Amino acid sequence: MDDKDDDKEIMDKIHIYSTDDEKLKFLGQMLHSDTSRKILQLLIQNEMTANEISDSSGLSLSLVIHHVNKMMQSGIVTISKTTINSRKQPMKYYTSKSGIVILPKKASAKAKQSKSFSNSLKNIMKFASIGVAGVVSWLITKPSELETPGGWQSGEELPESSFDELPVLSFDDYHLSIIISLSVVGIGLLVQFLLNRYKRKRIMP
Repeated sequence: MDDKDDDKEIMDKIHIYSTDDEKLKFLGQMLHSDTSRKILQLLIQNEMTANEISDSSGLSLSLVIHHVNKMMQSGIVTISKTTINSRKQPMKYYTSKSGIVILPKKASAKAKQSKSFSNSLKNIMKFASIGVAGVVSWLITKPSELETPGGWQSGEELPESSFDELPVLSFDDYHLSIIISLSVVGIGLLVQFLLNRYKRKRIMP
């Protein structure tokens, strides 16, 4: 894949809004809706038909279509392809942008054509994925949550005698989970550095 195709792929994953874009109104409505956010999470991972979204989310087909149309109005969801099913009817597949950027009107027009802006987004997405890997590894390796005595409900005062029942977690438990998480991030950064260095050597005569 050459640089132009790479840049196009990055820009296809991001939707750039200007501050006076009418689509921001639909975006606000979408982000405010639990149903829209649920559908959005599915479409970020895979391209899906309305029927597939309905089956995966447990939402009715009519509700899915309503919210998908709203998300298309906001520009965050698009039709990725259309195929013909066994009944000779068109079947639309939907996909979602991975991120959004809101810029002033003049800046948004330039950003869509800017090579440096595309490169910046590319680097942000790379390092963001490394950061996500670190967070996930910490969530996996972190010590279990403290268990409160049975019968205690959130918002109630915990009796003093109950503190004796709480388990004690050692410093080493947290220390190990942090080391593992930082190691994941460090390895990711090292791999990224080596890849960039390798690419520069290939470009040099």
